[in-house]
Amino acid sequence: MANVNQGLAGWANLPVQSVTTANQTTLLVPPSSALYQGLPSPVFAAGAGLFVNLSNTTQSSNPQAASPTYTNDLIDGKQFRIRVVGLATVAASTHIQLGLYQGSSSTTTSDTLIAISASYAITTASSVNFVFETNLIWDSTTTNLNGWFQSDVNNVFTGSAAITQITNLAVTNLQFIPSVIYATSNSGNTWTVKEFLVETV
Repeated sequence: MANVNQGLAGWANLPVQSVTTANQTTLLVPPSSALYQGLPSPVFAAGAGLFVNLSNTTQSSNPQAASPTYTNDLIDGKQFRIRVVGLATVAASTHIQLGLYQGSSSTTTSDTLIAISASYAITTASSVNFVFETNLIWDSTTTNLNGWFQSDVNNVFTGSAAITQITNLAVTNLQFIPSVIYATSNSGNTWTVKEFLVETV
């Protein structure tokens, strides 16, 4: 039987986001506009971190209990993939890195970095496309998050490497947010996320 991926959550065609510092910058919820009528929202306030959350399909097997337990056949012990695709624009020669955090905060110190790409050189002021992909597994027995990641920026590919494992992770904390680093701060640096999604594999 052929493999069929199933989309679980995600965002597409987000607006340009400025990256004015040389620090980790997470994907942010855009301000209100005619093009993005679902954002901001009560869950995703403008300027907050824009994340995907696997627990929105979680069912509790005993929701009335003081300590409910959770099951989810879509993700428990199954491989899932998080993909970030877009454009990076630099105002001058610099390097960029792409990353993925477990968490939902726009403040990276509140999240846990699980994957970060190689440092890619962009030698002239230009826009380049990128894809950053993580393949992950979590299960309710070990409650460990494991997996690997790979990336391509402007047709320079970096092969698979293991993520930083997270142990004792609750299913309700299966939240993920991407980031970018520009080695040199410049008000003209931006990134545009065309696709940010999680799917079963």
